Amino acid sequence: MRANKVALYAGLFGGFAFVFFVVGTLVDDVFAAEFYLGRNAFADLYEAIGKMPAFVMLAVAGGIGGQYFLRVYRVKWVAALFYALTYAVCAINFKDATDLLTDSDTLGLVACAAVGAALACVVGFATARIAEERLCAYFKWAVAVAVAVVAVGVIVFAVKEVFSRARYLDVVDGTAAYAPWYDFVRVDGGDSMPSGHTAYTAVLFMLMPLTAIEPRFADRERAVAALAMIATLVTACARVSDGHHYLSDVSAAAVIAVAVQAAVLFGMYGKGLDKLRFKKFFVPKEAR
Repeated sequence: MRANKVALYAGLFGGFAFVFFVVGTLVDDVFAAEFYLGRNAFADLYEAIGKMPAFVMLAVAGGIGGQYFLRVYRVKWVAALFYALTYAVCAINFKDATDLLTDSDTLGLVACAAVGAALACVVGFATARIAEERLCAYFKWAVAVAVAVVAVGVIVFAVKEVFSRARYLDVVDGTAAYAPWYDFVRVDGGDSMPSGHTAYTAVLFMLMPLTAIEPRFADRERAVAALAMIATLVTACARVSDGHHYLSDVSAAAVIAVAVQAAVLFGMYGKGLDKLRFKKFFVPKEAR
């Protein structure tokens, strides 16, 4: 699989998002008023699960990392550290979802831990079945996923801090006045630009390299690209419909996520994703 295939699908989506970013820059206030539905079940669901794709992928990456150090390096404590950190991070991010089930913080945390433990079992079982000859390729993909997710999170946080834009909800409530993103009107607690949920969902494009690793996923890049695009669009619509974000917020998030993933993939693999099968990535000398 050539990297230009990933660039094509992600680039088309990124270009599509950039066009909407320009449109949003011009008509954010009109678009927000037209499509604002108030609090609704659809938006509440995506409030709870919108960031899940990135953190579930991070948990899978951690499981692969654990398997790699366990089977290649035979270092159990490093493997255990990979498992503990990634599943803990992922489990904490189920808190928004478990809060829909109960008003109790204690019960929410218990449910969160239970979901995280269940995910750990599923991921542990799945990663243990990865053929050893492909484990190096999977580990390199896992590193790429971790770098992409962390980079997207850092950039989104930094941009939120720079613009500190009020959400449309604040405008509706009368606690803030509308201002386009480029006016730099800082609002205490303002974190509308860009949308973290949309950016984390768009990280699903990182699944595309798996079609070059796993024979069962061969020639499925179109399906994976379609999944990433549709999931990102649905999340963006949900975040706009309940007033949490403007059109420019969700579009900017998609552009950021696509740009980060492209940089990570080209930086780690160059022009050919066939290098996903690179055998010497972090392999001990005696095992080469």
